[in-house]
Amino acid sequence: MNSTEIFEVMKTYVKRFNPELNLAELGNQKVAEVLISSFDAVEFTMHLEDELGLEEETIDIEELAPKFEKLTFAELADEITQLLNKKHSDPS
Repeated sequence: MNSTEIFEVMKTYVKRFNPELNLAELGNQKVAEVLISSFDAVEFTMHLEDELGLEEETIDIEELAPKFEKLTFAELADEITQLLNKKHSDPS
């Protein structure tokens, strides 16, 4: 799984819940500017896990959510890719 695939899943979520948003600029937009409430962050994370076929709680929301304030959607896709690659390669 790569960051492009993850970013496309993110775009699908944002388009469904914020149809007025310009998706062409989404990669450069800070996550916290779009996902304003903690409920949005949780729903977004659950959507990613569902759409990416991950087990529940594969993505640790408590670890990831604080990064929403400083990361753009493209950076978040990279961060999740690294997280998943690390979990996949970690035998423990």
